[in-house]
Amino acid sequence: MADLTHIFHVGQKVRVFVADDIWQKWHKGTVKETHEDYILVDVPDICDHMQYENDYIGDVRPEYNFHLDELEG
Repeated sequence: MADLTHIFHVGQKVRVFVADDIWQKWHKGTVKETHEDYILVDVPDICDHMQYENDYIGDVRPEYNFHLDELEG
């Protein structure tokens, strides 16, 4: 498994995909904590401590991976 402290850093702007959300869209968030096997993300419109482990890390992407027009919405 990847060491998530080498991939994400505290304060990093990310997008998280929430499959339980009725709109199933990417939400803006900020990494609060990083650990070897999980990270905590603050997603203001959902939860301030969403935990993502190695198995679900595909649902978290750095914000710079999105086009500028997608960042507006």
